[in-house]
Order: sequence, then C-alpha cells, then structure tokens
Amino acid sequence: MVVGSESAPVTTRYFIGGSNEKILLEHDEDYCSPADPTTASLQEACEQMNADAADMDVTAAYYLEQTHHATNATEWMIEGEDQVVWIRVRDETCGIGPDPLGCHIRMARERTRVIIHREPVPHMPRS
Repeated sequence: MVVGSESAPVTTRYFIGGSNEKILLEHDEDYCSPADPTTASLQEACEQMNADAADMDVTAAYYLEQTHHATNATEWMIEGEDQVVWIRVRDETCGIGPDPLGCHIRMARERTRVIIHREPVPHMPRS
C-alpha cells in the first residue's frame, strides 16, 4: 500500500439529475496512464490509486442504494452482512494471486456494477 504524498487523493463523484437523485459517476480513468506520456507514474502508486477508486465506487454504490439515492442523505449507514462477506472473499481471493492489486480492482469494479444494476432493496428505518 502506498501512503503519503506519492499518490493524489481520489474522491467519490456524483451527478444529480433532473429526478433529484444522486447517481454515482464511476471512476473509469486509469491512473497508470499519465496524461503526459513523457512522464511515467510510479507503478505501485498509480495501481494503489486505481484500487482506492474502485473501493470508493463500491462503497458509494452501497451508500446510494441504502439511502435510495437521496440528495440530502447525510448518515453513513452501510448495513448488510453481504458487504462484509464480499470484502472477506475479495481479500482472500486476491491475496493468493500474482497481481493482488489488479485482482482487487477487477473485483471491486464488478461488484460496483452488480450493486448499481440490481433491483432496489427495501431497508428498515433506523430507530
């Protein structure tokens, strides 16, 4: 994991459309493809940024699903054992291969697509 000033911050991005709902703007850029081809990014730093972006997208997709895409949602409330189980499976699966960060990124991006495209899940209000 790269820590410090070697990697730029990665943030979650949303779009608020005409229906007044937040829509996740997934990260589709590759931080390992520098805008200026004469400069090469540090491979480990850019891969970590790709992994961070993929993780943010999964978390944001869960958040939007749980808050029904409300623009005024402020409570961070990821409930659901399925997310915890998925993280464990991802970590176990990706920890044994030759490209752990690449595996992490692929699995997180696929999980984001699954969450975004599945039927809405009803949630019980908190008391």
